[in-house]
Amino acid sequence: MSSSKRRRILDIVATDATFERTEYRGREIWLGKCLHCNAHLLIGLACARCNQGKGSRHDRHYHRDARVRELVERLLQRRRDRWRDPDDA
Repeated sequence: MSSSKRRRILDIVATDATFERTEYRGREIWLGKCLHCNAHLLIGLACARCNQGKGSRHDRHYHRDARVRELVERLLQRRRDRWRDPDDA
C-alpha cells in the first residue's frame, strides 16, 4: 500500500465518528459504516457494493444534473454529520 493511500485511510478513520476500534477474526481493526447504506466496513467511506454501483456517474455530471447535485449534497451532509475532530480518534 502506498504511503499516500495509507494516509487517506488514516484520515478517514480519524475523522469519521462511525469508526471504532474492535476485534475482528482475532485481531484489532477499525470498523466503520458505509456512507451510502450504513453497512459495516473495515476501511473506507463506502462499501464495495455502493462504490461499484455509484461508479463515476455522480462526479461526471455533477454540475449539469440537478438530481446528482442533490445526491452529492446529501452525501456531503451525511459526511459532515459523521465528522469528528481527528484529535478525538
